[in-house]
Parts: sequence; C-alpha cells; structure tokens
Amino acid sequence: MGSVPRPVSEEEAVLREGLRRAHRERSAAYARLDQALDPDLIEAIVYQIDAAMALCDHFHRALRELQAREAVRETEERGSRPVLAAQAAMADRSGREEGERWI
Repeated sequence: MGSVPRPVSEEEAVLREGLRRAHRERSAAYARLDQALDPDLIEAIVYQIDAAMALCDHFHRALRELQAREAVRETEERGSRPVLAAQAAMADRSGREEGERWI
C-alpha cells in the first residue's frame, strides 16, 4: 500500500510550475546551443543557460523552504515543539542522543 498523496498548496503549485518552466527554458537553450555557430550567439545562449539554471536553483530553494515551513506548522499542530522534534529526528538518524559522543 502506498502513502496517500498530500494536498498541494497554491504556493507550492506556483513554485513547481516555475521550476518546470525553468527546466524547459534550460533544455531549449541547450538545444539552441547545439545548433549555434556564431560566437556571439553562443555567448548569448550560454547566458540564457546560466539564467535558466539560476531560476532552477531559486525554485528548488523556495520549494525546500516551503516544505520546511509546512513541516514546522504540521509539527506545531500535533502539539510538539519543532526544535525538540528536529533534535529527536537527528538523534534517531545518528543512533545516539543529542550531546552524546562516540569515543
């Protein structure tokens, strides 16, 4: 049995669409680069690729931040403190309690 997909907020939908658009722009720029012969055109296309990659980075970062905010909100709604929940998650991952050291 798979997990039930969570509802997507309007903000997340906008960010995901922006990310898809940036990926398409990057792919299109790479396709143009394959066909370009003029050095000035090649330089312009390289700038387009850089711009599209910067947009991808922006949308990835914004999505991660949104997901982190939603995780904190969900944790608060469950009644636990986010900092303690994060510390517990880190301790679970490392196999030891916060503050313990392996010698």
